[in-house]
Amino acid sequence: MLPLSDGRSLRPDFALTPSNPADLCDLLDLKLPQHRLLAGIASRIHLSAKVMDAVGQMRTYQNYFNDERRRKAVHETYGLRFFRPRMIVVIGQRKAVDPIQLREAESDVPGLTLVAYDDILERARRRIRRRSAPTGAGG
Repeated sequence: MLPLSDGRSLRPDFALTPSNPADLCDLLDLKLPQHRLLAGIASRIHLSAKVMDAVGQMRTYQNYFNDERRRKAVHETYGLRFFRPRMIVVIGQRKAVDPIQLREAESDVPGLTLVAYDDILERARRRIRRRSAPTGAGG
């Protein structure tokens, strides 16, 4: 929870802590899998309104950490260090999305990484297959 001066607070979904404690944290926000990643017509593809809503939310969190006093307070309270956190949004499904169009649209928002739910499922399946694969002789 990130307190604001007006009594309200911000609540990012996740703070991603780095494996190296000297590094900075990033932010991850979860949106619904049925939201579209892209919108527009073939010649003018852009990020969907739902993605842009998430970007606006994440930028609010990023801006919070522009204030050194707030960064110090978060570090003292939670032991987490932030400065210009990367924005990672889990949203939608990639199945019918052209990867070049997605990369092009994603590049319009520096610091944004979109992860689709079906990407997560595929990564999990690959890990399971690797772990359940028989090991070679002698290993």
